[in-house]
Amino acid sequence: MKKLFLLFSLLFAFHASAAAPIPIKGQGTAANPAIIGGASRDVKWMARQDAARNAIESELSKGSEALRQQFRQLGDKFNIEDFEKKRIVKERLKTVFEEDKREKTVTAFFSGTLDVSALRDEMNALAASGGATTEGAAPMALSKDKVALFFTARVNAAAEIFDDAVTRTGKAQSNKEAEASQKATDDGVATSETTLRQSKVTKSGSTIVRRDKQIYELDGTMREHLAAGLLDRASSKGFNRIVDGATMESSTDLDAAFGGGNAIPPKIYKKIATEVRERSAKIKNIIIGTLDFSAPGKDAVTGQVKILASLSGKVYAFDEDGELEIVAALKPLSKSGMAASEEDARKSGVDLLSEEAIDEIITKLNNKK
Repeated sequence: MKKLFLLFSLLFAFHASAAAPIPIKGQGTAANPAIIGGASRDVKWMARQDAARNAIESELSKGSEALRQQFRQLGDKFNIEDFEKKRIVKERLKTVFEEDKREKTVTAFFSGTLDVSALRDEMNALAASGGATTEGAAPMALSKDKVALFFTARVNAAAEIFDDAVTRTGKAQSNKEAEASQKATDDGVATSETTLRQSKVTKSGSTIVRRDKQIYELDGTMREHLAAGLLDRASSKGFNRIVDGATMESSTDLDAAFGGGNAIPPKIYKKIATEVRERSAKIKNIIIGTLDFSAPGKDAVTGQVKILASLSGKVYAFDEDGELEIVAALKPLSKSGMAASEEDARKSGVDLLSEEAIDEIITKLNNKK
């Protein structure tokens, strides 16, 4: 009897653990057009919705591809509040919102749990009622508008931390931000230094200025490799409306700006908007982002070069005045590439990113407000 009870207990414990909700985390961004005051409730709802969607999709990417595709096909029908009512998703910590006044965006950070079994039941029920499709069915409708992609590939070469000591007598004066310097090379790689932070320490009437600088290398070869990968994968999905921004002169100015950090001067956005409008009136959206590579490391098992490739960006559309406005943000993506050489390791990381990146781009274009 005791053995039977023990066996039953073990089976029950295994079943309970197998069906236990899985912790999920994600972040999402929504455009915030409000100039005065905080973000509206609707904007925060959109950001939280995007964060929850990204959290769920990130977890599903680790398991069943069929379930992940079913969830993606929900598109605008996904509603986090509906999922919470059905106990598919449960919020663990109160969602945190961060407003970026400069970029006019709101970012939400969602933390909760996902009941995969309940999600699978929901997807099957929707498929049975015609509300969603199963794997192998027709793909979701693709955006009919053209999109121009502007991605800058840059290598996180090194971080130099040093003291630039300047002695001044009397009252300390304000410091101007160090200007980024850039040098082009024959192989399309440029080096740039950007100030990450600077602080002042005043001692006995003297001011010591300390600046930490990040060294970037712009990699034109990897930018082309990313563009080729995205175009190829987009074409395989029937999406043939991508325009490579690297073919436009404004991309050179964008590379120079991203080479010096993440702050893009307004004049560059205007130049991009003007050139895109002149290229084709059919281009309704522009995606501007970065492809960042970590400094090379060594894989402990294989001994090969290991490099982390990360992709991020924002989706822009033209407003009534022809100016660019943010309508969505791409989910940050990262993949590790390994190979015998640094260049091949970077290519490996880009190849792994491309498939997921084009899916994210198409999803954001379909779901943008």
